[in-house]
Amino acid sequence: MDGVGCPSGKVPLTITVTNPVGVGSIEGVAGLSAFPNPTQGVLTMELDLGSNVLDLEMSILDVQGRTVVSQQWAGQTSGMRTLELGSLAPGMYTVRLSDGSGQWRLPVMRN
Repeated sequence: MDGVGCPSGKVPLTITVTNPVGVGSIEGVAGLSAFPNPTQGVLTMELDLGSNVLDLEMSILDVQGRTVVSQQWAGQTSGMRTLELGSLAPGMYTVRLSDGSGQWRLPVMRN
């Protein structure tokens, strides 16, 4: 028995995290945020691309990973974008931005 009262022996555990939610890797994207989160329907996304201009695909994924909304953002620069989520059922979603080789993921909740 160990110091906290567990009768079994210790078992090593290895965890690999690949592109965790809320973290991203698109060259040229310094930051991404969304508010209000949770939202009643209108979600404002703030992108920090520095002085970069990128072609991005924005997708909203449901909890099963299915794409429920997709938009092409050609020539995207730093600034704000507004997404209308009012047609989506209440629940958890993931906003995914991709440039074809990397991606950012951000969890959002629709109330």
